[in-house]
Amino acid sequence: MRSTHAVHGRIVQVEDPSWEPLAELAPNHLDDFMWMFEAELDSGLRLHAYKHWWTRRYLHLDCEGRAFAYCGDDRYREVDPCWLLRLVLRRGQFECHE
Repeated sequence: MRSTHAVHGRIVQVEDPSWEPLAELAPNHLDDFMWMFEAELDSGLRLHAYKHWWTRRYLHLDCEGRAFAYCGDDRYREVDPCWLLRLVLRRGQFECHE
């Protein structure tokens, strides 16, 4: 179930990358991303942050295949994974609307 509101999260580690969430969502784009960090939401859910090398946009994915958009102020909102992937791969601006 997707949340309609943003939830707080914080970076918890930057040393141990996990590529499985990205490999599940976008196996043909693994070489296009850099793993940046792991964040933990207040609920305890962990997200892996992947930055696209060209667009500089982020995918935040959990290990269950869910995607989250970063909304600023250390807040994340669950969104459709395919929608977010398309936005990250495209040039141009987008905003996180609550």
